[in-house]
Amino acid sequence: MLKPKPPKVVVLIFLTTITTIFWVFYTVYSIMTKNLPINIPQEMLNTVNPNLDLETLNSIQEKIFYDKEQLSS
Repeated sequence: MLKPKPPKVVVLIFLTTITTIFWVFYTVYSIMTKNLPINIPQEMLNTVNPNLDLETLNSIQEKIFYDKEQLSS
């Protein structure tokens, strides 16, 4: 006895679903295994001065701040 064949649309939907699933997994795999080059500018690689710049800190305190009332008048 012969089994009835599934409709062509069902076969097409099944193959499309399988293809999409493989495509997504392949894309995720390729993203996870790709080595990205790290380009860090030389200025960022230089050592940081651990001393505080007191001149700059004092100049911040000396700045004049205005209230909204002073700005509107």
